[in-house]
Amino acid sequence: MLVLMITYSVVARKLFNAPLGLTLELSEYAMLAFVFLPLAWIQAQKGHIRIDLITSRLSARKQTFLEIFVSVIGLVFFAILAWKSWEIAWKSYELGLRSATSLRVPLFLPQAIVPIGSFLICLQFLLAIPRDIRSLVGRKSVVAKLGEEPGHSSLSQEG
Repeated sequence: MLVLMITYSVVARKLFNAPLGLTLELSEYAMLAFVFLPLAWIQAQKGHIRIDLITSRLSARKQTFLEIFVSVIGLVFFAILAWKSWEIAWKSYELGLRSATSLRVPLFLPQAIVPIGSFLICLQFLLAIPRDIRSLVGRKSVVAKLGEEPGHSSLSQEG
């Protein structure tokens, strides 16, 4: 839809000198949504860009430590972004600010996309951090058990 709207606007401007006036505003709102709303889903799928050049050379344990560290940094960054962008959207709502175009869109609507997307990715980080910590602890206990000699398990055996 966005592509059609932009294409129509370009053609109308070139051929008829009459572009669709709302194209810029609507495409800006759409781009904001395209960037922020899928962030959490992409994070859940582990689809964000990763640089494997260094991490592929790390042990699984170190990769998990790095994953936790990056998740904590991401959580802090997006929590601050959610908080500050929410303040901006709320202020726009309180003041009744609207776009200066013929659409007169209440500005808090497109502005709310940023804190919503940021909050959702924060939830993903909050799910990932404990999961990765459990993985790290579980991996450590598996390694410790594998190091035991056969027949000398620390688990009590009946019999």
